[in-house]
Amino acid sequence: MSTQFVTTARVKEPNASVSSNWGDLPCTVRIVRSESDYEKVLEVRRRGFAKFLGPGADVRDKYDLLPTSFIFLAEDQSGNPVGTGRLLRRPHGPVETAHYADLSTHSGISECMEGTKFTIPPFPGSAMTKLAIWKAGYLLALALNSPALMVAARRSARRDYEALLFEDTGITFIHPLDAQKRSHSVMWLDLREARNRYKTRQHPLYDFFFEQKHPQIRLLD
Repeated sequence: MSTQFVTTARVKEPNASVSSNWGDLPCTVRIVRSESDYEKVLEVRRRGFAKFLGPGADVRDKYDLLPTSFIFLAEDQSGNPVGTGRLLRRPHGPVETAHYADLSTHSGISECMEGTKFTIPPFPGSAMTKLAIWKAGYLLALALNSPALMVAARRSARRDYEALLFEDTGITFIHPLDAQKRSHSVMWLDLREARNRYKTRQHPLYDFFFEQKHPQIRLLD
């Protein structure tokens, strides 16, 4: 059976912003739309997840092929894959975290985009690549009128999401595929309030997420 990937017909580019910065991203970010794109994603996952899942772990899963799945691929200027992430659209389709935890206790995530399978193996531009993938996720969620983003974060990753103003839902679980059996916390960001919260707090990434236009983030390619 051939692999099915999201088509660009589903995504309408949101009204983007006011200024253009070409030089601040070390990569392009686009939605996977072919088998060759997907193989690049799997290559990045193998490198990024090896220490968490163990060598030889299967980095594919059933959620990749859902019509409500959107997989991002980040590539450097030479076309080498340097990062990836995936959004799953709830309630239009299943989300991975619901397989491991009861999400019904928090109403804010009843409709959301779940961020999973994010990995950016270390390289000189990895920090900006991580932000570029998250901005792509934010723009896609806006384009699909999703009111929230949700993630399941290991303790070591919580501070990254807290810095992006994600909040704890109080839901925790142990991911069975995590070789180290660490607790994961479900966190969320209310997109209806995100811009105002960033602006009110004078967040250092306000301009990056809400004002700057980055042509390297290509939702419609």
